[in-house]
Amino acid sequence: MTARLRILRWLFRRGKRLVWAKQWHLARRCFEQLLRLSERGSGVWQLAQVYLARIAERLGERATARGHIRELLRCQPGDARWHYRLGRLWRKEGRPTGWQRALRHLRTAVKRCPDRAAYWAEFGRCLADAGKPQAALCALRRAWTLAPGSLRYLAWLLELLLACDRHAEAEQIVQQARFLHHRRTVFESLHCRCRFHILAARNRSQELGPPILLPFLRFTASPHSVSSPRPNSCSSAPSPVRQAGESQSGDGQPVGSTESVGNPSAIQDATHEPLPGSPQSWPTIIRMDLPQSSLPSPVQFRRRG
Repeated sequence: MTARLRILRWLFRRGKRLVWAKQWHLARRCFEQLLRLSERGSGVWQLAQVYLARIAERLGERATARGHIRELLRCQPGDARWHYRLGRLWRKEGRPTGWQRALRHLRTAVKRCPDRAAYWAEFGRCLADAGKPQAALCALRRAWTLAPGSLRYLAWLLELLLACDRHAEAEQIVQQARFLHHRRTVFESLHCRCRFHILAARNRSQELGPPILLPFLRFTASPHSVSSPRPNSCSSAPSPVRQAGESQSGDGQPVGSTESVGNPSAIQDATHEPLPGSPQSWPTIIRMDLPQSSLPSPVQFRRRG
């Protein structure tokens, strides 16, 4: 083993340890030195470019990360890995122009490696960001079919199904995935979130439904009606006060009769004006929509001087 090869191995191991320790700037220096000492296109050079792209992405320098991936793509234009990584970086820009470039690279990666679930999942997420939910559902379903044990792909698929209000399909997929993840806590949490979202959507649909028209309140007379005689009356002959109470009002109806109970104007007059006659003969207004146990006692009016 030559001294140059020993230096390259030492730089690579030290850079990996610094990446694991999240010492990004020190790790970048190690891999930059490794990149200068290695030959272009070699395996060490490719690893250095990959790690430098990861470090730049961690530090928020996506343009620098895309530059490192483009160098790899120039050396190996037919490799789907670099198209996938470049499309992933463009998708994270969060702009329509970035989504279109990401779709171009991810579509190339999916065509060249159709059996990679990660490529289909990233392609589906980019389609969803670009406003194409149906194609995104097909891609995410393909990714979950290729890797049914991945809870990440399952969560992305369920999230998009619930966003598209396809609750029946989401429930079916949850039932299918239960046999694979029935003892995993993460799946139980995902299942609870899915059920909560479905219940919330059903409540919103009920709230936005047609309005319920409540009927008007119906009024009727109490058992102490006008026609019932007073139980402790001394004589059956009508008294002059009773005859005065049965006199007609201005609109031609007796004030103390049962016909005035269904008339709202008569009810208002009866509640705001003193009624002639005995208290037992006065009508009492009750509501029919209340249970009998909650009905108030008959209102006792006082005669005004």
